[in-house]
Amino acid sequence: MLSRNEFGIFALDFRADRNLLLRDFAEKLGVTASFLSNVEHGRKPVPSNWEEQLSEIYELTVPQKSKLRIAIMRANRSKTVLVETDAQARLLVAYEDNRDNVDLQAVEEVETLLSDRKEANSDHLAKKK
Repeated sequence: MLSRNEFGIFALDFRADRNLLLRDFAEKLGVTASFLSNVEHGRKPVPSNWEEQLSEIYELTVPQKSKLRIAIMRANRSKTVLVETDAQARLLVAYEDNRDNVDLQAVEEVETLLSDRKEANSDHLAKKK
């Protein structure tokens, strides 16, 4: 049996939790079961629109969306990131330069900081309306 990539493992577990067959899952994505199988086994990349499609079709929770995004990134081994400012570029370069030295605690601290900023910005925009 061929091994699945991280997206394939996510999809298999997701289908099992919902008693879905591969062909039913593929149909919802608008592809053949064969194509989905190829994606799950790393023979084809995960299409860029699947994260959004799956999130909408199955009304994924925030933790499920996060798990899906990570699975897709790892399966595709890359992620395109839109960089609009020098500060964003510096943050990405700093991460890339130090990614082998980043421990879980540091990751959690950065995630918390960024989440807090996102919430603060959302609150600020909501008050303006």
